[in-house]
Amino acid sequence: MNKFAFGISGKSQTLFEKWKYLLFQEQCRLCKRMIHPMVEKMNFENYGPPGKYFYYGNEIVSDALCQFCLPNVITGHPVINSHQFVYAEKSQQLFVSSAAIFKEPVNELILRLKYSNDVLLAKDLSCLMLRSWHALKERFEHEIEDGSVCLVPVPLHKKRLHERGYNQAELIASCMGNLLNIRVEDKLLCRVRNTVSQQKLSKAERWINVKEAFMAKNDCAFLGKQVVLIDDVCTSGATLVECSKAVKSAGALAVYGLSAAFVF
Repeated sequence: MNKFAFGISGKSQTLFEKWKYLLFQEQCRLCKRMIHPMVEKMNFENYGPPGKYFYYGNEIVSDALCQFCLPNVITGHPVINSHQFVYAEKSQQLFVSSAAIFKEPVNELILRLKYSNDVLLAKDLSCLMLRSWHALKERFEHEIEDGSVCLVPVPLHKKRLHERGYNQAELIASCMGNLLNIRVEDKLLCRVRNTVSQQKLSKAERWINVKEAFMAKNDCAFLGKQVVLIDDVCTSGATLVECSKAVKSAGALAVYGLSAAFVF
């Protein structure tokens, strides 16, 4: 929806933000109510006010969820899982902070973004993941230095990207980058093999499927950087681990992971 506001500024922008819900008749993705910010005064049963996230004093208005449904999305606490792997002949760990468990209603939002072209939900999932970002920073408060951090979305193979038309992890990373004022590097990590979907594979098959599937653009692509990998869902951790190997081989100082949800 924001693409319609391109070039609009000042009072026109304020007016657009106020009435865009009514103009474009967006429905809440969960309860199907129409979303409009003036519903308190309108008092229409089938309308709902837009959900609002409050982040360090800043108000972020949802374009896809109403105020009644948003509390069901932001329940629970972020969870940091550790994924063991061997790299450079040493046992290592990748810590992945996830905002929620992959169950309703969060899983519905992720699937709509991923398979139904519902790109407005990238904003909501990025807001949800702000909690997991701060949980990660609190866990590693003396290790993560903001100045050297960059966000790196898990890449799609060019064939899959052509079929889908967008990379959901890249959309989420872009929103998070804007909210956190952190650089997003979406061109430095590539998927060099068009792997099959991980969805129906066993844990062992997942690791085999993505083995050496990712490669950095060059040997110094992430030199001196602390990389935070961004993905929508973390299950076995195989995809994020293989990405971390590629990123480390290109000079990254440290690698962490963030996901909207995890499967246990």
